[in-house]
Amino acid sequence: MKISIGTKSELKVRAVENALKKLSIKAEIVFGETESGVSMQPFGFDEITKGAKQRALQAITRDNADYGVGIESGIVEIKQADDSFDTACVCVISRNKETSFSFSTIHFVPKDVLKEIKEKGTEFGKITIRFSGDKEKDNIKYFSDGALKREEFVSQAVACAFIKFIKTDKYIYE
Repeated sequence: MKISIGTKSELKVRAVENALKKLSIKAEIVFGETESGVSMQPFGFDEITKGAKQRALQAITRDNADYGVGIESGIVEIKQADDSFDTACVCVISRNKETSFSFSTIHFVPKDVLKEIKEKGTEFGKITIRFSGDKEKDNIKYFSDGALKREEFVSQAVACAFIKFIKTDKYIYE
């Protein structure tokens, strides 16, 4: 089995590898940069989902893989909470174009950071790199002082997206 990931991000590649290992999926893993087709800092579930799907489609096509994986992070504003939150969408597409989506755990985006993102048109991850001096865009690692890590959140979402394909006896397809 060949799985293509639509990114060169080491953090995201590790997250996919960890998810596949946890699910006992043995595969050749290839990866490379893809275009999301959405803004640099996506806002809202629709834009985040669109970006993940675009990356998965490009990955599976580029590498003639059995599955393409796209991961797109973004910010969702939830009116009832009067706050914004960071999340990642994972899209897995099979060779026959069946699609599965999952989202990572979401976490709070401070209002002053949100203001900078909107005013300067920058990414949340680039801001936390500036704050932390770290080389990876790991917002939750910075805000939790290392207690939580984005890689773990994304890995769980990847596993959830693959379950539909590997536990077909538990899912009903029409």
